[in-house]
Amino acid sequence: MTKTINLPFFIATKKKYVTEEELKYREKVIYSIIKTCKLFREAVLKVHEKYCDDILEHGYEYLKLPWSKFNTTYYDVAKKILNYSYYTHGSCKIDYMIKESLLAISSYFIEECEDPIEWVVTKLQEIDFKNWLMIYTKGDNRFKSQPIRILEFDFDKKMCLIDFIALPEKKRIQFWVKFPKSRRFTYMVYELYQRLWNGEKINVDARIYLNEWCKEFIKGVVQIPIPDDIWWKYTIRRKVMIDFNEVEYVLGFDVNFDRINWVLIDFNENIVDMDTIWFEWLTTQGAKAKGKRGFIIQELHKLFEYLLQNNYKFVIAVEDVEKLKFLKMNVFNTVLKGSTRYRFKVISFRVKTIEDIKQTALQHGLKTISINPKGTTHSEEHEEVMKRLGLDRHMASAYLIAKRGLEKLKQNI
Repeated sequence: MTKTINLPFFIATKKKYVTEEELKYREKVIYSIIKTCKLFREAVLKVHEKYCDDILEHGYEYLKLPWSKFNTTYYDVAKKILNYSYYTHGSCKIDYMIKESLLAISSYFIEECEDPIEWVVTKLQEIDFKNWLMIYTKGDNRFKSQPIRILEFDFDKKMCLIDFIALPEKKRIQFWVKFPKSRRFTYMVYELYQRLWNGEKINVDARIYLNEWCKEFIKGVVQIPIPDDIWWKYTIRRKVMIDFNEVEYVLGFDVNFDRINWVLIDFNENIVDMDTIWFEWLTTQGAKAKGKRGFIIQELHKLFEYLLQNNYKFVIAVEDVEKLKFLKMNVFNTVLKGSTRYRFKVISFRVKTIEDIKQTALQHGLKTISINPKGTTHSEEHEEVMKRLGLDRHMASAYLIAKRGLEKLKQNI
């Protein structure tokens, strides 16, 4: 998964202590960004409309077009509006990702429909694009040809100079953006562009996204994707990875909306250690959940450091994220029948917490095993573990996840 860093900006024409020349240039920048974003949005909507018509006309073969075929088919549709290849690529990519997301979600329902093609087209047409403005570009491995690029870093003002291709004139327009809040992120962006300036070939699919806009001001972010090698250089805490052949224990996690239960087992399936990370005060109805993710990540760092300091060589077992997403989606179909508390629990559960566990584990040199979540919460085996080991249902789930991770580990060794 590509990591993205946001560089915020705010450009306004009504500001004190600014010369008339500067005000005119700001008006030009605001106009150019909004105009280019609106053309990009128009191209996305046009490709989306054309794709829906083609599915109805040609049937199933257009439903599963690969990216290369999708891009060549609808490239000319977007180019008539944008007339710039890098932005044209980006508009087609957005429509393709929308199509792929819908197909992934619909896999559970499409078989029950009498007419799957009509069902997919109906859902595509029902998609609400809302009122967004953005530019998504295809990167180029040559710095001079990058549609969106950073030209200069000013560490005194904590700002950097961006330029981008403005449409329809295809002229480069420059504006200043702020550094990210984290100093570490600033160094990541700086190293990326140092490499680009030195001639290293790296594709940077940058984006400009507007949160607010009008004639007087614009507020948004420039999103810069960071290559994995740069990201891990500044985030990794333990450079040596624990190999599967060195593993002596398995750490299983059961993630819930208000807690994370963990169980450490050895190769004989005996419990070595276990505990619960509580954050119920951040998930209470009516309470602000701000800081929840940061708190969880901090607690995970403490846990991994504690276990590694005690010389436990272990691998982590978690539930498969993709399967959990579908399970959560299926629960949504019946969630209205449950109580208010039950609905709140389902909505509050974050699958992304498991991704946070994986990312934090990588920073400590730990590998992760994904297991099928089926039967880890409600099954005869789950009931048997609760009675035999005297565990509550959440700790029993964490034990079962660790046990399945151990079985999968033994198969791979």
